[in-house]
Formats: sequence, C-alpha cells, structure tokens
Amino acid sequence: MPQGPQEFWVTYEYITDDVKVTYPNGGESFVPGETEIIRWDAYGNTGAFTIEYSEDLGTSWDTLAAAVPGTERYYSWLIPSTVTGHALIRLSRSGSRNISDARFNIINAPLNLVVNWRCPASFQLSWKPVPGATSYEAFLLGQKYMVQQGMTTDTSFWIQSPNAAVAWASVRAFAANGQVVSRRAVAISVPTATSACLTSVDNNIAHSPYAVSVFPNPMKDHTTISLNIEEDEEISITLVDLCGKEISSVAEAGKLSAGVHQFTLQNIHVSGMYMVMVKGENGVSYEKVIVTGI
Repeated sequence: MPQGPQEFWVTYEYITDDVKVTYPNGGESFVPGETEIIRWDAYGNTGAFTIEYSEDLGTSWDTLAAAVPGTERYYSWLIPSTVTGHALIRLSRSGSRNISDARFNIINAPLNLVVNWRCPASFQLSWKPVPGATSYEAFLLGQKYMVQQGMTTDTSFWIQSPNAAVAWASVRAFAANGQVVSRRAVAISVPTATSACLTSVDNNIAHSPYAVSVFPNPMKDHTTISLNIEEDEEISITLVDLCGKEISSVAEAGKLSAGVHQFTLQNIHVSGMYMVMVKGENGVSYEKVIVTGI
C-alpha cells in the first residue's frame, strides 16, 4: 500500500425490515376481468405477506392473499368488476405495512372504435358504451402525443381533421363526475378517403330553392332557424347528420304562408356537424349547423 497520510471515507446505509408497494402506486387504470401483477419491495425472505385491496380510499379492506411466501415479490390479481377511482393496495408483513402512494382506477376502456363517416375536413368517431361511464374524451395523435379534441356524454364525437394524411384517433371514459378515468382505447387509423359523406350538400346550398339561416352557429343549448319562402307551400324541417339520418324533427310538414318564419332547434346533446334540411314543393335546401361539445 502507498505510504504516508491518506484520507478514507466510510459509507453506510440503514436497512430496515420494511415493505413497499411499487405497483400499482397511483394513477393507473385497470380493466375488470384482466389480470394485473401487484409488485413490491421488501428486505429479507422470512415471514409471509398479506395483500389487501380497498375500493373506497381505505375505509374498508378486502384480503386478496393472506400467506404469500416471503420469497415472493409479486402477486397475480384478477381485477374485480367494481367501477371505482378510489382503489388502493395494502401490503403487510410482521408488523410492517405500506399502502399505494395514491389511488388508481378500475373501469373498462372503450371498445369497437369505428369511423362512421369521413369528409374532407372532419370525421365522426363512435364506440360501444362503457358500463358506469358518464362521459368520454376524444383524442387525435399530434406530432408525438395524443391531443385532446373534446368531451361528450354520447358514444360518438365529431372531430375536425383534414384528410390530407392518415390520422390516429382514440377515446377514454370517465365516471363519477370525472373521478374515475379509464385507459385510452387502442387507437384506430382514420383513412384519407371520404366515405358516407354528403358531398353534394355544398352544391345544394349554392343552388338552394329556399333562404335558410341558423343563428347562433355553432350552437350549444339552442339556436334559431330562419326560413324565407316566396309563396305559400307545404314545408317540413328536419335535422340530419352527414349520413342523412334524421336526428330531430324541427317542424312537421305543414302549409306555410309566404314570408319569413323562425323555428327553435334545441336539445341536441351530441356534438358534431349536422344539416338543417328544408323540404318543400320547390325542392330541398340544406344549411350546415355545428353543435359544440359539453
């Protein structure tokens, strides 16, 4: 060894007989019926572990396993069907105990995402309802990450996105006034080719037999449809989606006198682009109307 004065350092650490839940540890979203792996850290291999689960932030606990061998550091857990955003895991051994750092979620993710129609500047995304969900959030892939497009209480959502390139869309569910959050559904690709889009609407508007206006537009709670006809005739007014499906009957077919008439459109709870369709003895007129999200 070298001779003469030398400096030395002594380092040390305290190792305690503690346990630590590492997964789930807060913010995760699990799907009922799937199997997740509970993981933890602990010192030594003696003594059995007890694993418990709470769905109400620790007010009550259910035992998942009472005698997990001390050599184990994971446990396979079949996720229960209860929808909750207040789930916790508690691990204990020989008087040492640890709980997840924060709550996690249990709720199904949306399934069966499909594109109902594709127009040059927008498309409509729909999915199956999630049990217990009260609202949904739609996403579109940005340059690197999924970007929020809006919220809806329905199982479809209209997204503005030019068809210049293939887009990727997804959705997640919320329950209990936003306190329960699902994982995002597996994203689907949105093609560039138009499909099920009323491509002739713009031409119809340009050669409209009736003067139709909508204000305010976009609408939220309600809007006013103004119609000007030049002679007495039979008229009906209907709100349709871009596939031509009737959404709401605004005015049943009936005789209207020449002049300006106004009608109220309300109680449309699904955001998206629609068409006010006016049918009369002289033809059909359309006027676009946008319903904003919640």
